[in-house]
Parts: sequence; C-alpha cells; structure tokens
Amino acid sequence: MDDRKLKVLYVCNDDTVLGGASLSLGNLLQSLAGAVDPVILLRSHGLVEDWFAERGYETLVIPFFRATFHGSGFSCALRYIPHYLSWTRTRRSCIREVMRRLSGKRVDLVHSNSGAVDIGFDLARALGVPHVWHHREYLGLGIRTRLFPSRKRWIGRIRSTEANIAITPGVARYLQIDSLPGTFCIPDAVRPANDTVFVREKEPFFLFIAGKIYPGKHPETALEAFAQSQLASEGYRMRMVGSLTPGYRAELDSLSRRLGISQSVDFIPFVDDVKASFAQATAFLMCSEFEGMGRVTIEAMFYGCPVIARNSGGSADILESRRTGFLFDSIGECAAYMRRVAGALPEEMILAAQREAVSRYSEENYGEKILQVYHKVLKEWK
Repeated sequence: MDDRKLKVLYVCNDDTVLGGASLSLGNLLQSLAGAVDPVILLRSHGLVEDWFAERGYETLVIPFFRATFHGSGFSCALRYIPHYLSWTRTRRSCIREVMRRLSGKRVDLVHSNSGAVDIGFDLARALGVPHVWHHREYLGLGIRTRLFPSRKRWIGRIRSTEANIAITPGVARYLQIDSLPGTFCIPDAVRPANDTVFVREKEPFFLFIAGKIYPGKHPETALEAFAQSQLASEGYRMRMVGSLTPGYRAELDSLSRRLGISQSVDFIPFVDDVKASFAQATAFLMCSEFEGMGRVTIEAMFYGCPVIARNSGGSADILESRRTGFLFDSIGECAAYMRRVAGALPEEMILAAQREAVSRYSEENYGEKILQVYHKVLKEWK
C-alpha cells in the first residue's frame, strides 16, 4: 500500500435517531483521521446526517431499506410481497444513484457499519471493491425482527464478504463466524484514553440511557428493580434518558404508577453529552437482554459510574461480575445491587472498571486495528 488516504464508503444504519452504531462510527472515523477519506451513505435526512456534517464528514443521502423486517409472523407474511417489491426497487435505485454520484471518484472499499444493513455488499460488487462488514447486534433475538428477504440469504452474504468484524466474541459466536477466515473480533472504541472522570460524591439517582428507548432495551426491568429496591422512599430517583414514542411513554408511565414510583421517575430526552450524568449518578442500569456490546456501559466505566447489568449479551463479555461491575440474573438481584451501591460507593470496582475501559475501548489503538483489516482485504483482493 502507498501512503495516500484510503477512500472508504461507509454505509450507516441510523437516520433520525443517533444510536450507538453511529456514535461508534464517529469514534472509528476519529481513530482513522489522516489515514482514511470517508464518505457516509445514509438512508434519509435527519439528526444523524446533521451530526456527521457538523464534524466535517461528506455524506450521501440516498434511500435504501435495512435488511430487517419487523412484526409478528402473520403481519410479516401479509406484507412480504409488497415490501419485497418496494425493497427491490429502492435497492436498485440506490445502487444506480451511488454509482452516479461517485462516478469518476476512486473508492477503495465499502464498510457496512451494522449487521442490519446489507446493501453495502451489493455496492462493493457494483464498484468492484472489497466489502468489510461490521456486526454490532444479536439480530433476531429479543425483539420481533426478521432478516429480509431471508436469513439464509443474509448468512450467505456474511460468508461471502471479504472481512467481518464482530464487536464482541459473543456476537461472533452467535453469527457462527468466530472460526470463519476473514473474521476479526475488535471491540468498539468509545472515548479517548484521557477522557475519564471520577466523582466520589454521587447524587441520589439511578440512570437508564438509550438512544431510543423501546421494549428491546427492557426499561420496565429498571423500573421494577427500582420499585423493589424501595429507594424512592429514601429520596432516590430513576432517570430514563432517551427518545421514545408517545405511546410507549404512556405504557411506562402507567407501569410507574402501578409500581408506586411515578413521582420518582424522570423521562429526559436523549442528549449526546452524557458525561456529567454518568459522573454524578449512583449507578447505571443496563437491562437489555441481547445487547451487542453496550456503548453506554463503557461510557459509564470511563466516567466513574458503577454498572449494574443483565448477565447476558455484550454485558457479560465486557464486565467481570463484582470486579468491574455487577451482573444480575433477576429483577430482585438487580434491586439488591441498587441498594448495595446506594449504601456504599464501590470505589475499588469503579477504578478497576475505568482502567479496563481505557485499556480496551479507547480510540488510540482502534484505528490501527481497523487499518490492518483494510490493508489485509485490499492486499488479498488484488
């Protein structure tokens, strides 16, 4: 390889909600500054486009569908053919428009930023360049999500792509690519190594954060554990931070009233800068059952916030129970850990978690690992 910047087309899953995948892509691009000239393909205009544009990145906004289909089996069956026709037309149109917009420009490779989008595979073939596929999710687990048009087709594309990157060993095992040639397990970078803080005087609130709060994130677990802990009677609050639909907000409000904690629960719109919230919180609750990695878990570790997480998915890969965090298997166990951290700050655990976060999830070494993948596939492609 020569010393010129690589031109990489990134395919981004998010659009109107700034989720963990987009934020992680931002960390990736920051890590690769000086080595890569990126252009980011987005499905629609909105918050994510604005976020990347504010940071000086070139974006292409051209509609395409995700490789997922939501709903019950009956609902999906009824909608399959109409959705397939729209999916096919939109995909062909997107590929044509990308090719037109990039005509005359060199592109070295295509990097799909999520397992939930597979159009990057087609774009790489149309452009005659290799494809790198970043897998961040346990797709098909925990929520009613089906792979579209079929799981068989999706798996076939994974096995035909030039490189697959799994963000945790658990994701690689779930996708059955852990022993596949061209698979790399590279944890996401989350923060620069020096971006840490540890506030010892915590405020009396627990934190639940998600870019989008929906049933798959299990916010009801946080509310039920908070109620069982009985800490509301001692002045503690439960802060739910993230965007959510009015209908789902009403469901969670109703649950809070039934649990008798509605006066101690705050719903706060999602904000990009969560440093102060993590630094001041008594603890952070990660309740997702099948979280791919848990970016917010690692942010909490950077910012000196004890983590109480469900013992599954990425949380089980990231945390060592009672050394760098608390892993729970039941709502009652979660409530007990909440009372424990409210009673005494686990300072040794917080510092161990912070050291782990800096060592494994900082930006400084991340870019070099990604570049090694790029250089390998480009060398083999030639």
